[in-house]
Amino acid sequence: MVSFVSIHDVTKAESRLRKAELWCDMVPVPREITSDCGMALMIMARDADQVVSIADGAKVRWDGLWARHKSGFKLVRSPRE
Repeated sequence: MVSFVSIHDVTKAESRLRKAELWCDMVPVPREITSDCGMALMIMARDADQVVSIADGAKVRWDGLWARHKSGFKLVRSPRE
């Protein structure tokens, strides 16, 4: 899952990922995740590096890349890394 700074960033990222033929699904941000935007994109874990590359190339402001675990979501990457 990728969280974003604004809904504009989510929709821009969704458009770019679909053009790249990568699967994504817009969903509400889970309660465990703090984000300035209430929506996020579910993605395939195998596509994470490509998703980040596309988002960065499109100047999309993403907030975090999250992995789902039994105990909730864990931050695995942030744009500041």
